Amino acid sequence: HDFMFGSIAQQVISQQKVAVLLVPPAPQGGEIHLFCGKFLVPLDGNPEHEQSLHQAAMMAKSCGASLHLMVAVPTPGKLSGERAAAGILLPGATAAMLDLNAEAALEYLREKEVMLSEDGIPVSGEVSRGDPAGEIGRAANDIGAELVVLGTHGKAGMNAFWAGSLLPKILAQVRRPLLLVPVSKLSR
Repeated sequence: HDFMFGSIAQQVISQQKVAVLLVPPAPQGGEIHLFCGKFLVPLDGNPEHEQSLHQAAMMAKSCGASLHLMVAVPTPGKLSGERAAAGILLPGATAAMLDLNAEAALEYLREKEVMLSEDGIPVSGEVSRGDPAGEIGRAANDIGAELVVLGTHGKAGMNAFWAGSLLPKILAQVRRPLLLVPVSKLSR
């Protein structure tokens, strides 16, 4: 059912223009506590998705949280679609391109870190290599993120599948509170 129509959260975010906070169930006998300590903000360099960074920065500033920014650059084996085909046909060129992407991602993160630091927000960042959804889950655990803030275009079900949306994969990987921030197309 989730594959065809998307999770309820995906369906809600596809209909709304407000952020949706998802809190996973507490472990058996445990409690869920929401704190303002550290937020994980996965980015991909897309200016539209930076709308989630703006939301995370406002929340962090208001409650004294720190931000951990990350960009996950896939490895050749984790590419999909046309990029995977190119990786098979041109493995050396694909590996070199991914290395360049990782260098550009590091520079991009440094720019965002400087901007946030100048605004008084404690910030750190990392570029990781591998499956983006898996890397987001790993980073959330490694840093003890109390909230993961993601930008989403609000695609659900088959639309998300055909658009190559990472959200369904991230929802399956991350067992922490998620703030889904709807992003809109930026005018050019």
